[in-house]
Amino acid sequence: MAHTTDINACLRFLYPPYVLNDPNLASRRSFPSVLNSSVDDFNDVILQTDPAEQRTYLSADTLLEAHQNSDEYVADNISLDIVSSINHAGVPPHELKLKEGSVCALQCNLSVEHGLVKNA
Repeated sequence: MAHTTDINACLRFLYPPYVLNDPNLASRRSFPSVLNSSVDDFNDVILQTDPAEQRTYLSADTLLEAHQNSDEYVADNISLDIVSSINHAGVPPHELKLKEGSVCALQCNLSVEHGLVKNA
């Protein structure tokens, strides 16, 4: 069995043009990765192959006051830039890039009325 570490070779193997043009077929393919950054890199390469206009969505972060060991901790002392830069498993990225017609998997229900639900 052949192997590669080249992202473009992976793209050509997993998502040739006929697969990328068929959302049902594309949604049945995936690749395993232990690093979110590898998935992000692969997704960026796939998005670049689509000629549609890319839109970027940013999270809306807010911090609440918290109390720790009777010492008051005020969230105003933490920059939202720091919160937005967190790149940790289990924490969604601050920036989401999408193109119309792109296939994506939702991790939570956004709108049942519009069919934007997890695992659909």
